[in-house]
Amino acid sequence: DGEGEDVLVVASIGGRRPSLGLGGPRKQQRLSRKEGRMLLVLVAVSLEVASTWSCHPQPLRRRPAIRRRTRLGAVCLKTILLEAGASEEDVASLFRTLQRTAHKRTTVEAAATYMTEFGFTGSEVAQIVEESTWWVDRDAAATRAELAGSLRFLEELKLKKGEIRRVGRVRPDVLVRPPKKSDGVYRDTGACPAVLAASLSSSSNSAKKKKLGTSTLTSSSSSLTKKVDAETAMRDVVLLLESVGLKREKYVKEMVVRWPQIFAIDMAQLLAVTDFFASEVGSEKESLGTLYRHAPWILAASVGSQLRPALEFLRGEECGVRNLDVVVRAYPRCLIADVEKDLRPRVDALRRYGVAEPGKLVETFPLVFGLDVNATMDPAVAFFRDEVGVSAEDVPKICRAFPSLLGVDVAAMRRSVKFLKEELGVCNVARFVTRLPPVLAYDIDAVLRPKMKFAVENALSVYDISRFPAFFSYPLDDVIRPRAAFLKKTFKTDKVPLAAIGLNRVLTPQDKVFAKKANATPEEYAAFKRNFLRPTPRPDLPSATKTRATEAATTTSKETKKKGDDESAEATTSTEPPNKRRTDGKPPPFPPILHFPRFPT
Repeated sequence: DGEGEDVLVVASIGGRRPSLGLGGPRKQQRLSRKEGRMLLVLVAVSLEVASTWSCHPQPLRRRPAIRRRTRLGAVCLKTILLEAGASEEDVASLFRTLQRTAHKRTTVEAAATYMTEFGFTGSEVAQIVEESTWWVDRDAAATRAELAGSLRFLEELKLKKGEIRRVGRVRPDVLVRPPKKSDGVYRDTGACPAVLAASLSSSSNSAKKKKLGTSTLTSSSSSLTKKVDAETAMRDVVLLLESVGLKREKYVKEMVVRWPQIFAIDMAQLLAVTDFFASEVGSEKESLGTLYRHAPWILAASVGSQLRPALEFLRGEECGVRNLDVVVRAYPRCLIADVEKDLRPRVDALRRYGVAEPGKLVETFPLVFGLDVNATMDPAVAFFRDEVGVSAEDVPKICRAFPSLLGVDVAAMRRSVKFLKEELGVCNVARFVTRLPPVLAYDIDAVLRPKMKFAVENALSVYDISRFPAFFSYPLDDVIRPRAAFLKKTFKTDKVPLAAIGLNRVLTPQDKVFAKKANATPEEYAAFKRNFLRPTPRPDLPSATKTRATEAATTTSKETKKKGDDESAEATTSTEPPNKRRTDGKPPPFPPILHFPRFPT
């Protein structure tokens, strides 16, 4: 065997007994036929054991990687599963299933051996074999080859062993494709005729197609019944996803891990859905890739019975959605919702609330189709009318401007109203809420109470807040505090009379316009705000933490400054005089007084 050991085996059947030794006289003895057979079996077993250990010199492990098929027989399926960690219950359940199914023992043992060698546990193998009984009667070599190809391709997608095992557990038909059930009739998926024809014929020798009614097609084309192995089917799916802008290493891998069923969808179905979104919805390549990445289950939706009826309702006169691509990307479940049970009741509810054009509200807030009418929407509208006291004319205005309030819990809004009445002291809550409806959804401890404390510290009364309820909508740390501090520095006083100046004149303009009104340059206010927002170094923090915090604050202030400058530039380009009174009833773009008064130093 090449390791310095000499092995001498001499066998004779029906002859004289050989003498094994290093010297001495050899005694010739005749063997009986029974003794000869026993000696032959002993020699054969010794050769098998020697060949097995020469191929696997390492010690035996619990994994059945070295328990391969030998020339004397095969390791039974039960032993393979038990050595891989399966329980007796899993093995018993599998054998009960196999007894009811026509199967080949060699196919099942070959598949189980390969999967355990790859890394599947015995319980996982038993579960996969029990759920995928369509390939247990196939040829062992073909099954093993298809398993090897599918697992190899999943490794090419950079999936980890645990992720591949999960894919196999969730969808065993991804590893070995089931045979196509062909009865000669194929359902129309709803795709355009070109896509449907491409999926029904692959060669010029295909049989003639005969249309049955409006929903079925009959064909004897061999391409429909042609078996496609798992690896080829997965590669086709990945190519389709890459064609809509999804990267294989990042997004395709994420989709496969989250939703392995995508590899089990027929290619004709994938083409039909893709053609539907591209031709009828009007989705671009980038938006289509984003839709598939966030909602891969929509690829399995039926075009004829789900997608197209929902599309026709949304674009019809009853709903009136114009920009459907925005609605679908924000809430794709609206296309698989039932028209009579899900879509129409919500549109009818919006019209009952007084919304004349529900399509515009849907484009603003597509998640309205995910709200329950009886449990959420109706109680919210009843709260506006009965408890807050909002008039019937103002309810549709609130719904159009802030439709997300229809999904806010009534108990949370009731706490906000209690805060406005008892702590802030607002008398006419209905008018306050009508001017600032989002106040009902603001967090009391994180938003309302800190801003109320700031108002008290700066001598702002309830009357001042009631005149400008939007005070609660501006960020306290990024807008309100920096501007108040800048006015203190500019006017050289500790208490700036914000009430005399006007909260609307202090908070409404953008940073650039505010700086000009405060008799300063935009650069001066930008530098002051950057220093004001910079966190104060703490001695108990490490230097690296301080640096990261400072860099984050600097980046945030730069982005805020850039956004403010862009918006203020648009505002300052108006050629209309600021003091000119408009005839259309709208207020002028800026307050009549353009500069803050100077206080004596």
